[in-house]
Amino acid sequence: MLFGLAFLGDDDSRGVVQWARDLERHEHLRRLWVADEQFLRDPWVQLGAIAAVTSRVSIGICVTDPYIRHPALTAAAAATLHELSGGRALLGLGAGSTGFHALGLTPRLPARAVTECIELCRRLWSESKAFSYQGQQIQFLNDCLDFKPPGPIPIYVAARGPKMLAVAARLGDVALIGSFAQGLGLDYALEHIHEAEKERNQALPALRKACWIYLSVSSDSAAAQRGAARGLALALRSSHKMLTEIGYTIPAEVLDFVEKSRHTWNAGEVDWVVARLPRALVEDLTVAGDPSQCVAKLRRLKERGIEEVAVLPFAPAGGNVRDMVELLFTTVAPAVAA
Repeated sequence: MLFGLAFLGDDDSRGVVQWARDLERHEHLRRLWVADEQFLRDPWVQLGAIAAVTSRVSIGICVTDPYIRHPALTAAAAATLHELSGGRALLGLGAGSTGFHALGLTPRLPARAVTECIELCRRLWSESKAFSYQGQQIQFLNDCLDFKPPGPIPIYVAARGPKMLAVAARLGDVALIGSFAQGLGLDYALEHIHEAEKERNQALPALRKACWIYLSVSSDSAAAQRGAARGLALALRSSHKMLTEIGYTIPAEVLDFVEKSRHTWNAGEVDWVVARLPRALVEDLTVAGDPSQCVAKLRRLKERGIEEVAVLPFAPAGGNVRDMVELLFTTVAPAVAA
């Protein structure tokens, strides 16, 4: 199983770049991701800086959407990162969840928009002459990139819902399952991927499967579980309707709060939400506990055909996220690999 680590964009950029340079010494770290969350630090700026101080790990945005930026600009940014990093760039795409209201955007037909984004990006990366692309959601008129990336750029499609899972299976290089680590949600995602994979473009390489996971590990299992549960705030903001549709129970008061909130939740609000969620939902959408518990859960993911994880790290309650990441890559990741 390959391990990647994600930066959310909420930390000082200089500190993130220095940490990225230091993290590359861990042999089991294979990916570094920067999330595209409005209005935190700009991901493409941080990725360029990370490319300049690393030499081994792949680096990418995880994930951007087809609305905040025109997909042609995303294609150019990814190609530039590929060039700068010596062919180490990755492109993560998804429906997006932040910034739309503030920017006056109304996302429509996200599965269609991501499909068209993938098609346009791949043409821009490969075609040298001007062309036009007319989609339902995206248009590009009689132009091309003035340069080409040094080789193909792998596309990760992040998904929880059935339509986006189908896009991932049919067109992505990697289907990145959104934070399901076990149980009802993982079963649901794998079933939809398996079904849609029957329609996969045969010109593409074999589909790989990965999971985006909220993770915390500590010798204090309870502290780790409290820490990782904070990641569920991110899942609920974008996917609360889908989670209820597939069978998870979310209290009415939590759903009401999620529907009405327009702002980023503060720490007190996150704790309030997490305290009211059923244990099954927390367990299925996090990897948390002491090292042996995390190893066991990740091994079960591996047995289900998950080849890679993109970890969004959370400090255990009362702990430090950097110490937690050290424990992950010195103890947990080697054990899973073995």
